Amino acid sequence: MRPDRLYVERKYREYNDMCFGGKLPMLPVRMTNAKTFLGAVRFKKKKDFLGRLVYYDFELVISVKYDLPEREVEDTIIHEMIHFYIYYNKLKDTSAHGPIFRKMMDEINTRYGR
Repeated sequence: MRPDRLYVERKYREYNDMCFGGKLPMLPVRMTNAKTFLGAVRFKKKKDFLGRLVYYDFELVISVKYDLPEREVEDTIIHEMIHFYIYYNKLKDTSAHGPIFRKMMDEINTRYGR
């Protein structure tokens, strides 16, 4: 399947309720024909007056370049939501797919049979 924006928004709301307790704000969704990634959470960053990084203007970007099984599209959305959860809650992970990310992914995969 090649998802459209409305599908991604619906699934985002569904997984937000199911996996994240409804705690994530809705992100703007943008579709792209990117060949190099299936999904991404994009944002801007700047330093505040104390020199700390501040992240803002988040968006969820989903590629429609490939015709994928629906489950893979869903997993991509969940994957990107975990990244957003970590940024939104200002959690400090060691890398993009560090221990916090992996723990969250493992818990979701176990709890929901993903």
